[in-house]
Amino acid sequence: MVCSKKILSFLAYLNKCGLNYMKLIIPDLSTISNWLDKMGIESYQCGYCDALHIAYLRNSADIFDAKLDLIDGVISFSIIVEVKPSTVISLQAELSQINASSHFVKIFLDVPDEVYPKMIFRHVLGSSVGIAETQFMLFFTETEKEVLHIINELNSHDVLLSQEDFASYDEVESIRDKNHTYH
Repeated sequence: MVCSKKILSFLAYLNKCGLNYMKLIIPDLSTISNWLDKMGIESYQCGYCDALHIAYLRNSADIFDAKLDLIDGVISFSIIVEVKPSTVISLQAELSQINASSHFVKIFLDVPDEVYPKMIFRHVLGSSVGIAETQFMLFFTETEKEVLHIINELNSHDVLLSQEDFASYDEVESIRDKNHTYH
């Protein structure tokens, strides 16, 4: 308690000196959308969920879905890729090592019966006591940077599904509908 009082008094001192760059806000989806706009990032809601989907990441060839959720005061940034069914066992074996090498992001495999397996990258930021806009921007950019690095590594090992792979599988094309989101 003494430590938090010292921090609060220090922040009050900074504000008194005109250094109020640390304005803490408890964001809602509208605030997050505005922050994304300031960053030049287009987002939208799909109608199936309350998440903000990130358009430029979703339009990437390697990424199935990318979204920001706000649930119970926690911002969750998820990026989802589809993986080749033939790589699931080896990925599962390597998942602990991949997670250990990741600074921020935690990675999960989802292997449903009716669609392609997916790898889910997720990073969360607690926001229930308030966060600064710059803190959100750092959270977003660092998460994106780390996930894209891992995706590039997975691509170099031919793990992710590509457009060419769909022709080689005997499944219906509608299984992978880019207009569908992962909920």
